[in-house]
Amino acid sequence: MKERRKFPRFPLALNAEYIGGKNKRKDCRITNISREGTRLMFYSKEDIDIPSDIQLEIEVPSRDTPVPASVTLKWAKALHEQKEFDLMGGCILKEIDDADKWSLLDYAYDNWHAEEMKKPENDLKEHPGLAKSD
Repeated sequence: MKERRKFPRFPLALNAEYIGGKNKRKDCRITNISREGTRLMFYSKEDIDIPSDIQLEIEVPSRDTPVPASVTLKWAKALHEQKEFDLMGGCILKEIDDADKWSLLDYAYDNWHAEEMKKPENDLKEHPGLAKSD
């Protein structure tokens, strides 16, 4: 299958809140992000219209205050086998301050990079061209 995304997505796990039915705040989680989009996991049995504009407040460990963002939910599917989440959906980032967006992307990239460096194939000791010379 041909990749249609313009930008790579970085995996992450950030808690967030969105405004649900009856204007109640509900929990969700961002599980990946790119320059233009994100994937959300919802704890909700409610039907969500597609497309749907959603206001988020994203908790980033490196910040004291949540990042506000507006996204458009483009698709969603029920997660029947999943115990923690009820729905998964793909969103386009609609409105977010540029500095906030880059802080999210930097956080995601730094976490992705740290995980990549833990993999044995990325260990400098295993690269023959980088072996210590006596």
